[in-house]
Order: sequence, then structure tokens, then C-alpha cells
Amino acid sequence: MATFGARYSRWAPFAPTQADENKNAIPKYGAVKTLGELNKLVDEITTIEGGLDGDDRKPIQAYAFSKGKVSVDSVFVALKTAAEVLGADVDEANGLAFSGEDQAPYGGYGCITHHQSPNKVYWQALFYPMVKAMVPAGETYTSRGDTLTFATDKLVFGVAEPLCGKYKIVKDFDTEKEANDYIDSLFSGTGKVPGLTGAAAAADVQAQESASPSKGK
Repeated sequence: MATFGARYSRWAPFAPTQADENKNAIPKYGAVKTLGELNKLVDEITTIEGGLDGDDRKPIQAYAFSKGKVSVDSVFVALKTAAEVLGADVDEANGLAFSGEDQAPYGGYGCITHHQSPNKVYWQALFYPMVKAMVPAGETYTSRGDTLTFATDKLVFGVAEPLCGKYKIVKDFDTEKEANDYIDSLFSGTGKVPGLTGAAAAADVQAQESASPSKGK
């Protein structure tokens, strides 16, 4: 599989109330923000492992998700958006100010990537249902020399496991629009997730019941 594109970088905070209280659905989200044009995304997932020895071998070996980190490099992220993601203070007159007491909100992050296999070209939607921005590690600023060196705006998110247990969602699509729409549907609560019977599935059941003849008639 060859990857040659990444775009549609989106983030949204958790809904103000009852955001992550359903073990059969991913969390609920507030207003979705665009995190600028996506330059690069680096996904790092850490696992824990353990095992039990017996008869000079290891008959039991187990691995589990521990934590994750997603580094998002963007061409430009507006200060107002960055402040909301990081939990910092911002206003148009005085700019962005960081504090040791800043509390970044939990939210969800999604984007799409472009791939090519030996037989087809396709789009892949990536979605992390529960993320939280980390404290910025700092920037490097350089003077102009014989060449122009461009730097990206970086946001780093810690990846956590929501109540439903799904910390990362991946789905392939034939078109870019289908991948974009799927990301949007996960933020809006209408998208379906493998292994979950959340709001979207419940809506389908309700629609089927409404369409079917009432019992006893």
C-alpha cells in the first residue's frame, strides 16, 4: 500500500454534557473546527504486554492498548482555533497566551488519506474518538538565508480510549467525498462504527419499526 495524500483535518470538542456516557457509541461532539491544510500526520500507538511462562515456553501472551499520540502538522492553524484546542486564552486584540493552568478539552479528531494498492486507488478515513491536545513542546524559528525554509503549525494529541473502547476507526472508500462524509457523520453522531450499536443503529431500528405494520392490526 502506498500513501500519497492527506487532507480534511477536523477536530471537535466533546459535547458540553453527557458526551461519553454510552458504551455502545462513540462520544458526542460539539462544533467541528478545521485545523488548516494538513501537511503531515504521525500516528504512534503504545501497547502493553504480559505473559506467563510454563514448561520452558510462554503459553500465554497478551497485548493491549495503553496510549497513543497523534502529531498533526498543518500549513496554518488560526490562533482562535488553536486556543480552543489547547484550552488557552485568546482575543483578537492581544493574541494567544499560554498558562500553566490551561486545560485542553477532550474531543475527537479525523482526517482522510489517499492510497494506492496494486489494483486500485482509494481514500481512507481516520478517526480518533477521544483525544486531548498536549502542551506545546516549542517551536524552531530560522532566519531567511539562500533558500526559504517553511515550518508547519504543529498540534500533538494524546489518544485515549472512550467508554465504548474504540480508540481508532479506519474505513476505506472509493471517492474522496465518501471519506469526507464519513468523517462528518462520526462527528454528528450518525456514522456507524464496527462493533457498536450506537445512535445511528438505534435510529435505523426506530425507522424500521415505524415503517412496519403495527401489531394487532
